[in-house]
Amino acid sequence: MLKKKLKIFIATLISVIFVDQLSKFIISKYFYNQTINIIKPFLFIQFIKHTHDTFNVINDYHIIIGKLAAAIIVTFLFVFVLFYIKLNSNLFILSLSLLISGGISNSIDLLIQGYVIDFINIDINHFWIAFNIADFTVIAGFFLLLISLTIAVFDTIRGK
Repeated sequence: MLKKKLKIFIATLISVIFVDQLSKFIISKYFYNQTINIIKPFLFIQFIKHTHDTFNVINDYHIIIGKLAAAIIVTFLFVFVLFYIKLNSNLFILSLSLLISGGISNSIDLLIQGYVIDFINIDINHFWIAFNIADFTVIAGFFLLLISLTIAVFDTIRGK
C-alpha cells in the first residue's frame, strides 16, 4: 500500500514538473511575440514574463531562496506525515503532489531564469488573469485537498 502511494506521489510530481517546464519552453521559444486567440475575446495564449515572486510582493533573490528552502522543508514534512497519519487516501496524496509539484516547478523558473512564464490568459469584462500549468495544478491540488479533508471528516463522524 505504501509503495502505491509513493508511486502516485512521485509520478504526479515528475509529470507535472515535466509538462509545465516543457510548455514554458515551447511558449518561450515558438510563441514569444504572438497572441493566439482560443476563444475570442476571453481566452488566449500569450507569453508573459512574470518577474516577481509570489503575489508580486518581493523581487529579492535571497528571500526567494529562503522561501524555496522553506518549501523544500515543508515538502519533506508533508511526505513524512503523509505516510504516517490516518488521512492517506489516494486523493489526499494526489492533492499534495499537485500542490508541491506546481510550487517546485515555478521555483525552478525563479531560480534559473529569475522569472516565471505565464501564458494562459483569461480576460472577462476587464478581469484579467494569466497563469501557467504549475499555477493550475496548485489551485487544483488545493481544491482536491479540501475535498479529501471533507471526506475524511465525514468518515470520522460516521466512525469509519
